[in-house]
Amino acid sequence: MNRFERFLPTFMKRYNHYLLLNKPNLWATRVHMVGFFGLLFSLLLIAIFSTLPMNYWESSDIVIYIVFVSIFSVISFIIWLIYLFRFNPFKRFADDATVRKPGSALLEFGSYWLAISVFVIWPFIPPAIESYRTYRQISANEVAQDVNELNFKIAAIEFDKSIMEFTADTVVFYMDEKTTPTYRQTEYTASYYHFDKLEEVLSAKDSSTKLNDTSYVRYDAPRLNFVDVSELDKVAKTKQYTAFELWNQAKEAQSVGLDRMQYYADIVRICKKYNKDWVEVDYQGIPRKQLKVTSFQEIDSKYDVYQIASVIQGVSSRMTRWLPDMLFLYGHVLFYIASALSMAIFAFRHFTTKPYFLTYLVGFLIVVFTSLFVAISNVGSSISVLLIVLCYFLAFAVIATTVFVSKRRRIIQGIAINLAFYMLPFIPYLLTILYLETKRLGTTGEEYDIISSLMTSCIPVCELIGFGFLLIVIEFGFKKLYTHWYALSEEYI
Repeated sequence: MNRFERFLPTFMKRYNHYLLLNKPNLWATRVHMVGFFGLLFSLLLIAIFSTLPMNYWESSDIVIYIVFVSIFSVISFIIWLIYLFRFNPFKRFADDATVRKPGSALLEFGSYWLAISVFVIWPFIPPAIESYRTYRQISANEVAQDVNELNFKIAAIEFDKSIMEFTADTVVFYMDEKTTPTYRQTEYTASYYHFDKLEEVLSAKDSSTKLNDTSYVRYDAPRLNFVDVSELDKVAKTKQYTAFELWNQAKEAQSVGLDRMQYYADIVRICKKYNKDWVEVDYQGIPRKQLKVTSFQEIDSKYDVYQIASVIQGVSSRMTRWLPDMLFLYGHVLFYIASALSMAIFAFRHFTTKPYFLTYLVGFLIVVFTSLFVAISNVGSSISVLLIVLCYFLAFAVIATTVFVSKRRRIIQGIAINLAFYMLPFIPYLLTILYLETKRLGTTGEEYDIISSLMTSCIPVCELIGFGFLLIVIEFGFKKLYTHWYALSEEYI
């Protein structure tokens, strides 16, 4: 990156020169350059998106900015690859003690992982700044309170028993002939649904009445959640009223008397707060408060609820995009992109070009023919598929180890080394799932659900174990495999 050295401060030039002389393997990864320029660009992004005009009631254009930054990330990644592939200490000085010293392979792979992580993190900066600025302008509790007030006062003003009736659903229970789960049948649809417990059936509605030992009537409150932003409950202390709660509050307000003018003024205030273009007349020029309604659709149209709900949904999405489950998803995106690209680059840097690309072709063909075999032979159980995958890994590992006794490079050995390398991080997860699948055979009911839940909850742990196992084997296993294979005669067999 000589062309970029003119932009480096003195301390970075000295550090770059020190790495070149003392740690050429680390210098060749250019991770220090990526880290320096990556930090500067991250600060630039923060400065830009902290000063751009933004109002929380306007629709977000963040997707456009994410795409733009992602394109820049891809371009930066390609530039980094160009400089990375210009110099390869492993291929030039494979016998040098500095290149082959303990920990060199682990340090090299970690440098790739960190450099790629910088490029992956950039597209997350614009939405993070947008969410922060939204919280600075309005709180989640304030939005939740506005939603509750708007729903309640619309329901109170428009409360009409002719359109706000509860819907009834008759439920009949019976026992299945083979097992003993509980089912229900509705008199309207005459269809059947499975429930493990009676409480699940009754709690799914707002109220219920027992007719006899096997029959119940369930009641649903009318749809009074004109603006429904359920995701907001995850970040706001003020929870949204249910339709049942709104119905009771609206009925009570009607019974004690309400100030319709004040209620309408409050509705107008909230609507204009979230929609600056909201006016007190409809498209025909008729004042909204004079419009008569006979259905929920007309109520929605009278107050232009859809537009208000869209704005509040946008505010809610900015506030909820960094919840723990979403952070877990973003972490997986970063983890898998950085890990997959780091493994591909590491393999390419320690391999020759032809066998490297043949690895992907062979891997693709194995997947296709294995899928056809599973489909044709009716070997559809998950245990069988897992065993096939594990057999593939063992076969690749055995073929890869034969490189230590070979005198010439064999393409099949090189392909086996790469495929075993790519499959290694998933082996702990495959073994865990295989064990749990065998334990789940023959189980039913609660025990089956517990094992199924365990399969899902063990995924993060198995991923970390697999990644840690990969780091260990890279240094003490694949480093030697790649070195021996590359040192053999160039005559392929």
